[in-house]
Amino acid sequence: MKWFILTDPLAGGSLQVVGCTRGRVGMANGSPEAVPHYYRGVQLHKSGDLDGAMAEYRTALQLNPDLIEAHMNLGVALAEKGDVEGAIAEYRTALRLNPNYVEAHDNLGAALSEKGDVEGAIAEYRTALRLNPNYPEAHYNLAHDLMTKGDVEGAIAEYRTTLQLNPNHVDAHSNLGVAMAGNGDVDGAIAEYHTALRLDANHASTHNNFGLILHWKGDFVSARKEFEEALRLILDTPDNQRRIRTIRVNLSKLNADEVAFHNDRGSALAQKGDLAGAIGEYRTAVGLDPSHVVAHVNLGNALAQKGDLDGAIAEFQTAIGLNPDDVASHFSLGIALAKQGDADGAIAEYRTTLQLNPNHVGAHVSLGLLFQILGNKNEAREELRQGITLLERVPGSQTRVEAIRNKLRELE
Repeated sequence: MKWFILTDPLAGGSLQVVGCTRGRVGMANGSPEAVPHYYRGVQLHKSGDLDGAMAEYRTALQLNPDLIEAHMNLGVALAEKGDVEGAIAEYRTALRLNPNYVEAHDNLGAALSEKGDVEGAIAEYRTALRLNPNYPEAHYNLAHDLMTKGDVEGAIAEYRTTLQLNPNHVDAHSNLGVAMAGNGDVDGAIAEYHTALRLDANHASTHNNFGLILHWKGDFVSARKEFEEALRLILDTPDNQRRIRTIRVNLSKLNADEVAFHNDRGSALAQKGDLAGAIGEYRTAVGLDPSHVVAHVNLGNALAQKGDLDGAIAEFQTAIGLNPDDVASHFSLGIALAKQGDADGAIAEYRTTLQLNPNHVGAHVSLGLLFQILGNKNEAREELRQGITLLERVPGSQTRVEAIRNKLRELE
């Protein structure tokens, strides 16, 4: 949403400052003493001195209460200061003096939108367009609030009209891309983002929007570049803090999804027997997020299947360092240590697994089998019986139960 207009009351031209879009009005009538104060206000406004500008606008209005442009620009300054109610009052005064003031209707709409009165805002934009159907910013702002209402088709139509009137309107191209993406037209959205960035390669919000759609398409590398470029370009000002946080959240979600993608693909490859491919995917996952416990455990399991027990143990220990209460890490480490011949280490890990989850069937059975190998028959029987008791509660586990019972019989 934009605030509009710093006007020149004598020349009938327009001046532009940060956050304001060009517009044209006629000459102001009244006390000539007011005009120098108005001009000083415009210059201070352009330099960013809002308090000084408002003081000059107010002095001009004391000398000439009917100086419409001073009411208008005072409204702009108040809006930029966050005083939306004050801005609305000034725009309404300007419209009382000139009900056909197109830009004032548009600015009033922007202020009402900022306040949350979307219906009131839309009514003002439509009034502005009834007075001047070729005013692009009113079409643009109308599109914005139609999107807010969920009228995506209406918003797309208004953005297209904006671009017919001003083909170089970067924000309109970018927001049209958002609307088209929301309407399912991904290719159309990408085309609009490309156009916006061709017009302004430093347009941070377009880089962010482009990153979102690339993320959705699964192009993580390109999406990350767009989010990082958006963060590089956006000015670190108080007004932009919310936008900066949003881009960082988008980048964080991208990282999480990319890690999950590689981890899941690794699991799919492991199920197919492609351990080398799985290991590559898991390594990519932990490279992107070294704190991802599940990926470390999965990498360890794949390495163990490949016969690299040292590498597997290192991964399980890393996972435990990240989360000492992770059951899968302790159990997998126990299995790897047992395969390596470290019975004491394996027993310790199985016992830790059971402290964390007393109903862990695998830990009971593995511990029982290890005790059997070590000749600790009583402890072996106890662990195997507990494993059988737990498994009997699980539908479809009869084959496993029988296999464990056979082991138990060997101990008799």
